[in-house]
Amino acid sequence: MIHKPIGQPVPADTFLDLRFAPISAIWATDIDEFTVLDRPAKMVVVHNPSTPNPLPLGFLPAHDEYVARVLDEQSYQLDRVEGRAPSPEEISVTVG
Repeated sequence: MIHKPIGQPVPADTFLDLRFAPISAIWATDIDEFTVLDRPAKMVVVHNPSTPNPLPLGFLPAHDEYVARVLDEQSYQLDRVEGRAPSPEEISVTVG
């Protein structure tokens, strides 16, 4: 479990549960107020090592991809791979 400062803990072992094997990957994006100002949203893909139908690296647009490698029955390791989407540029916004 990942313990958040506020709210309920989030499970971090989803890919170790074979009930989730049909899920090939999780594709997430971080949308905030800067996205409204035309700043590109950061996108991440986490690949499931237990799926019978894996997605190829680079299939989904993302800035970072993580490949989960099973170490044993209770743990896995995430290896970062650079995604195919260009890195979001830092943009200064002046208001007023």
